[in-house]
Amino acid sequence: MSDAATGLDKLNQTRVQTVLNLLLESPFFYREDDPEHFQYLRANRAAFTDFLQRYFGWRLFIDRNLARILKDRLVNPALKPGQRLQFQVSTRNESIVFLLLLQYYEHELVAQNLCAGDGDQNLRFRLGAFLEWSRHHLGEILGGQAPDDRALLDWSRPLLTKLVKFRFLKEVERAETPAAGGLTEILYEVLPGLHCYEPTQLASQIITTALRKPGDGAGEVESAGEVEGDGAGEVE
Repeated sequence: MSDAATGLDKLNQTRVQTVLNLLLESPFFYREDDPEHFQYLRANRAAFTDFLQRYFGWRLFIDRNLARILKDRLVNPALKPGQRLQFQVSTRNESIVFLLLLQYYEHELVAQNLCAGDGDQNLRFRLGAFLEWSRHHLGEILGGQAPDDRALLDWSRPLLTKLVKFRFLKEVERAETPAAGGLTEILYEVLPGLHCYEPTQLASQIITTALRKPGDGAGEVESAGEVEGDGAGEVE
């Protein structure tokens, strides 16, 4: 019997099964999901890490707020990109909004005197405030070529829905009726998974290049590929 299997066999099997299911049921297993089993995972990190690496070739990432399984390769060549259960920023517009969100997140951490990854108090923001900040920020970069409020709202909706699905954000509160311009005010909470991504120093340059291509319309969609974070941010 392998050392990895022996390590898990020495543990409570009900707890082991629960932890493995918590790791596999969603992209992130957060401490607040189940504090007791999260602590059990951390306390027995070596045994779970060895088991997942030996039998599946997976890496286990854990910090004080989250745990997740990382897969270094895809096994099934028949799957197309859209059929893979992984977080992808797949269009030009989504890439721009994602970069804007990361920059806005950093801005608000300072404004609200919060620390990234604290875990005890997650940052919250309203959709309208994010769109207003984004419009102003893009205006500083692009001047008259910046997208208007309607375009920004249309670009943001699909990505924010995706970020909620993959548990980067949590929808806390939604207004019952839309405001002028079709904006439904939503309060979002940033979950620890978003901390795996950091806006690069080239973010403004990327936005400028994407929006200043000759002949581009403000709402045109182009393929942008997958946006990846650091080692903890690969979402599958």
